[in-house]
Amino acid sequence: MFDSLARFLVDQNHLQSVDSYTLSLCVRTWSMLEDSLEKLEEKGPVQTFSNGTRQISPERVVYEHAEKGFLNYVNQFGLSPRARRALMAQIASDNPADDPFEYMPGTGGN
Repeated sequence: MFDSLARFLVDQNHLQSVDSYTLSLCVRTWSMLEDSLEKLEEKGPVQTFSNGTRQISPERVVYEHAEKGFLNYVNQFGLSPRARRALMAQIASDNPADDPFEYMPGTGGN
């Protein structure tokens, strides 16, 4: 998955060298999501103890956190339809928003 996402982002001119760490976190989160989904399908979303107490299974909690994290990474890379629309609107705008990193040392800003 890492290679596929990296190739796609390179083809779209969206990948920068600093993105490799975030991309690896995105892929790791995806594998956590797949693993937790497999366990969730096997065990179910509710855990029942021997005394009859029921609670949400740990697999469900891991799945929810992994899904939220993965969707965050997808938005960061502009891979979701909503993120792409926002990016295209920003590019097409007559007054694009200021780059928050414009004045960082070494970036050529004033």
